Amino acid sequence: MTSIASLLALLAFLSATANAHMMMTDPAPRQWKTNPGPGGLIDYSYTAPLGAYPCKGYPAQAPVLTVAAGSSVAVSISGGAQHDGGHCQFALSYDNDKTFVVLETIIRECVRTQNPQYVNVQIPASAPSGKATFAWTWINAIGNREYYMGCSDITVTGGSGPSGSLTGPELLVANLPGQAVEFPEFPGTLPDGREKFAQRKIITVRGSGAAGSPFPSSSSKSSSVSSSTKSSSSGAPVSTKSSTSSVPVSTKSSSASSTTTQAASTQQPPKTRTRGQQQTTALTSTAKPTTTSQAQPTASNTGGDNVALPSVPCKENDLACKGPNALLICNLNSWIQLPVPRGTVCKKVGTAPAFLALA
Repeated sequence: MTSIASLLALLAFLSATANAHMMMTDPAPRQWKTNPGPGGLIDYSYTAPLGAYPCKGYPAQAPVLTVAAGSSVAVSISGGAQHDGGHCQFALSYDNDKTFVVLETIIRECVRTQNPQYVNVQIPASAPSGKATFAWTWINAIGNREYYMGCSDITVTGGSGPSGSLTGPELLVANLPGQAVEFPEFPGTLPDGREKFAQRKIITVRGSGAAGSPFPSSSSKSSSVSSSTKSSSSGAPVSTKSSTSSVPVSTKSSSASSTTTQAASTQQPPKTRTRGQQQTTALTSTAKPTTTSQAQPTASNTGGDNVALPSVPCKENDLACKGPNALLICNLNSWIQLPVPRGTVCKKVGTAPAFLALA
């Protein structure tokens, strides 16, 4: 009898442990205890892996946060099983969760040594205003191959207005049925698949008041140009913060809007922070990303108009307008020229380029 009771207790413990993973607790995600869904619905197993993409299949709710473009969203991640960390992405959607532009990516080190982990995610100063979905995703390093996601409804104020646009890497989705991208386990210092993040498409999302198609058009360029990364020289975890075409805002709100994907971007360059051995590149207008294997490039006219393509040096992820019809993005310390979205012009707004709708 005692052995049966002990076995049942052990099974209950293992079951609870298996379901105790990680989640974004702040800003409050949809249908969480602090933000119940329609009819008071609450997901009591929020730390479980994603069942339905995107956002666990939960519809949009009232905004829980209002944030000014150019400011940061204070994010809290916690749970009961860190799975030796992994990759996290933080993204915005303006088209009812159809398309997400990544603002920041943390490679390998996300929730690896900190629980809870706190991250300040910059909302680009040129981001469109209005209602938006702020999303967190996590690919765990060890354990079952899973994908975790939480979505919070926010309102963004200021920025480039409801007709503005935001450019950056498209959210990488992996380890789900029907998805081609898979990450095997990457314990310790084994290869962690970080190169997949450098291959993300660059897309442009537009605010709900923008003219043109509400759906994104993908770019042929990879996201390595616009996202920031954290990593150590030993191949240790890297975190990336991607840039977008929007004006920095405060950390707590954004409004719904339609998206248009493109290989051009109007966002401000990411900034690089160093934490121990790993570097963090944040997607902000004053960002100065660096990598541990290369010396940090000297800089140059970030966000200026009419930058000479061949002669001006640049820092990774810097953005600049080259006249009204072309955007420059710094990739591997060299400028790459991209077209601007149809119906817009590239113009410096403050210290960063932005896409402005034609009158």
